[in-house]
Amino acid sequence: KLREDQILFRAAAPGGTSLASDADFVPARVADDVIAAGGVGKFSAPVLDRIVASKALDVRPFINEVDQGMRGGSTPQDLETMMQLLYLRFTQPRADQGAFAAMAAQAKSLLANQSASPDVVFEQTIGETLSGNHLRRRPETPATVDQWNLDKSFAYYKARFADASNFTFVFVGSFTLDTIKPLVETY
Repeated sequence: KLREDQILFRAAAPGGTSLASDADFVPARVADDVIAAGGVGKFSAPVLDRIVASKALDVRPFINEVDQGMRGGSTPQDLETMMQLLYLRFTQPRADQGAFAAMAAQAKSLLANQSASPDVVFEQTIGETLSGNHLRRRPETPATVDQWNLDKSFAYYKARFADASNFTFVFVGSFTLDTIKPLVETY
């Protein structure tokens, strides 16, 4: 349920990982997470978190199989900051090698623990069988984490978010057209 002092948005455009070559599929699949973990512009993710810590807002990219976009929200008083961050996620994504290495190490550790579970192994085996072990349906494993590539993920992210004009933006919540129109025109 939408709260009285809340603004939510979603922006989406066709494309997603369906446009990635098989060779670049794994880096494309993780591009939204590894690039968002880098921050934006000159701000690393920890610095960005400190900047927006006192604000109620979120702007997160996503790349699915057939589309990509952004989603998030804010309070009415943080709407302009949300729009600024949305703009930066499109125009100044940041690839951070340290954040990337930390994410990869964490993912490998988590996945190694999961692979020790018979339930997880059983579910993965069923998934592999039903999908014919297709490259684009394989679960994340320590071996696929080894295929992550920050440069390829960054290039894919930039290609998918290079032109915001093909995105459909939907905003709902506590705002008026008079308050949001100048922000949409600016950012």
